[in-house]
Amino acid sequence: MTEYVVERRSYYPGFIVTRIIDGIVVAIELLLAVRLVFEFLGASQSSPFVAWLYGITYGLVRPFAGAFPQLYISGSPIDLAVVLAMIGYAVIGWIILRLLQLLFAAMATI
Repeated sequence: MTEYVVERRSYYPGFIVTRIIDGIVVAIELLLAVRLVFEFLGASQSSPFVAWLYGITYGLVRPFAGAFPQLYISGSPIDLAVVLAMIGYAVIGWIILRLLQLLFAAMATI
């Protein structure tokens, strides 16, 4: 006779929330990285996809705009505001995840 073993997995809300936040941060970082590469390669803003990407990421880069002057390497621009935004959003995401870990750990002890 065959015996079936059913494994129960329990997921706590902190796991789901941290995965969602981590996914959002990764999506932001990916969009900003593509923007950085497009700017470095001199992509034309008349292209619909490039214009859409710049429009989406404009609001993400705006808080960091003007912090540093634009840097040129071999005539290609490196927008340091985008690099700063990538670092900033990574740090903000890390802080949010750590705070949620503390919150859910405190809730687990109750």
